[in-house]
Amino acid sequence: MLSENEQWNRVEVQRLLNDRIRNRKEGNRVEAIKVEHLSFGYTGDVPILEDVNLKINEGDYVILTGENGSGKSTFLQLVLGQ
Repeated sequence: MLSENEQWNRVEVQRLLNDRIRNRKEGNRVEAIKVEHLSFGYTGDVPILEDVNLKINEGDYVILTGENGSGKSTFLQLVLGQ
């Protein structure tokens, strides 16, 4: 049996999928990834990422660049939920 939280997540995922299908039929661009006000730091004192906002639509090409240690891998791990 699914917990209440798992049931809610299942309903939310289904709602998001239905929204995507409707948007495609209407010819609208569909958001694939959306990040709003993301901040992260390992120690809490110095943020590595601060107030990051990003929207990527299906079909968009994206390049994530930056110097070594600038937070590229950390950002991707956070977006992927790892």
